Amino acid sequence: KEASLIYLQVDQFEQLAGRLKDEAIESLIKELAQFIDRQFREQDLLCRFGPAGFVIGLLVRPEEAMVVTQRVAAAARKKVFAAGSATKLTLGAGIAGYPDVQGTAVQYFVAAEIALQQAQSRGRNQIVRYEPAMQARVQAESTVDRPLAAGRRPRGHLRHRRESRSPQWLPPAQAAARLGGRRG
Repeated sequence: KEASLIYLQVDQFEQLAGRLKDEAIESLIKELAQFIDRQFREQDLLCRFGPAGFVIGLLVRPEEAMVVTQRVAAAARKKVFAAGSATKLTLGAGIAGYPDVQGTAVQYFVAAEIALQQAQSRGRNQIVRYEPAMQARVQAESTVDRPLAAGRRPRGHLRHRRESRSPQWLPPAQAAARLGGRRG
């Protein structure tokens, strides 16, 4: 039953996007995707989520996912990305896993997103593991996964994200191939 979900996001992406052209941003994100893909095992699931995010599913305990995420974030911080005129990046991350979260994939994602929001509120290059004390918020926000009464719309920031871009789970090699890279 070991399972964890990591939600990685490029820190201060809006500022970066304001400095670079769309083509450079897309190349940078593809290069980052290939870099992230090489940091994980073949059996781990990687997908791009939104303009600057990645969701990774691993069959490990949250403690182990935290160690892996810290390693990936440290390596990304040191790397100079060729796309975007030798850009350096930092990553924020939220981690959720069993037994802290039990339920659907949406509940895992919501928990990881809450942890990511906490990480981003602390500043750049922060990684936060979801804690059971956050459960009330997860339950309230995971209602987007339930059918709604006629005419009732889900509340909160998840409504837009849920309707506009749902994650597509792919093995890392397929995800990298879709993003223009190869698994090495």
